[in-house]
Order: sequence, then structure tokens, then C-alpha cells
Amino acid sequence: MVSIGRGRSPNKAVKPFACGSLGRSALRTCSRMASPFLRDQALHAERRLPGRYAQSKNRPRRSKMSKNVLTTAILALVLGGCASVPMESVEQSMDAKQFNPPPANKAGLYIYRDSSFGAALKKDIWVDGRCVGESAPNTFFYEVVGGDVAHTISTESEFSPNNLAINTDAGKNYFVRQYIKFGVFVGGAGLELMDTEAGMNAVSKLELAKSGTCSK
Repeated sequence: MVSIGRGRSPNKAVKPFACGSLGRSALRTCSRMASPFLRDQALHAERRLPGRYAQSKNRPRRSKMSKNVLTTAILALVLGGCASVPMESVEQSMDAKQFNPPPANKAGLYIYRDSSFGAALKKDIWVDGRCVGESAPNTFFYEVVGGDVAHTISTESEFSPNNLAINTDAGKNYFVRQYIKFGVFVGGAGLELMDTEAGMNAVSKLELAKSGTCSK
């Protein structure tokens, strides 16, 4: 206990809060001399010394540069210029969009890209390892493939191709949507099989691209 008498200051050895202005070694001496209350003040003061503060400042922090790189990548995907690829004639495009049944023992395959996301990117597409072409926003390809067999549709992505396996029935048309997605350095791409109604509705708003040219 700290006693207070007439004409005397409380705890002459150490005044309240005085420990907070001392150095590290002096703080420890001060804390041994002080009352329990002042010992707590000395402990808090030592924890606030510059050495500890400097250590906390040096702790690893997320780099602002990494945030800027991520922001730049997102803007490039969303706002980048629009890629262009060789196109078929308007007449050929309109004919493909009639969605006529394929020849006997064959299946029709529509592969389309209907999003403007990643508009600056062109992505190769293959069917069973054969080049179909490079896609661009708002384009589609039409291929006639064997019916009643399995096929693998592949798209160029960021590091390696992404594949989609489908089984086709002769006499039917199939619709595969290619979509662009975020990547580590550049956008990647994926494929998904769509139902006939959704596929026809999407393709009817797109234009037919020329087949046979891939970047790889």
C-alpha cells in the first residue's frame, strides 16, 4: 500500500507514471521499487519501447505492388481491346445458324464464345487433337464429327489445355460454350456442354469464324 501523510508526496521513491519515461534497464529497476500499480505501468511502458515498435513495423506485409499487379490484370481482362479472327461470309454464318440436322451417321458440333470478358484474348480450340481455330468474343465454330462416338474438345488455357469429353449421337447437334476465366498471369479458358435451347439461342446472336488456324 502507498501511504499518504500530511505534507508528504505519495511514494517519494517513484512518482506515479514516472517509470514510463525511463530506458529499458531503468524501467526494470523502477518496477522492482514501485508499488504493484506502478509495476504494471512500468511493464506497459517497456512494451512500448522503440525496439518493440520497430520490430512490429518490420513484420511482413502484403506488398502494394502485388495488389497493383492484380488490379492491372483484372482491368486488362475486362477493358482490354477486342481480339479479331478471320471470319466466314455472312451467308455461311446465316446458313450455319439454321441448325439443320447433320449428315447421316454424323453429329453437328457448335463451339461458341458469347462473352466480352477477356475480349483481348484469343484462345485455340481443338476437337480430338485437330485444330478448329482461334476464338474471339462473339464468334462460333461449326464442325461435323462422327456420330455415336466419344469426342474430346480442348481449349487453350493459361498453362495447359482444358478438356471436355462428350458422347455424340448421330443426327444431333451439340453446343459447347467456351468461357474466359481469371488466371495467374493471363486469363484462362474453360468449356461446358450446354443444352440445345440455350446453345441455339446464344449462337443465333454470334458470327461464324473461319476454321483451321491455331496459334500453337
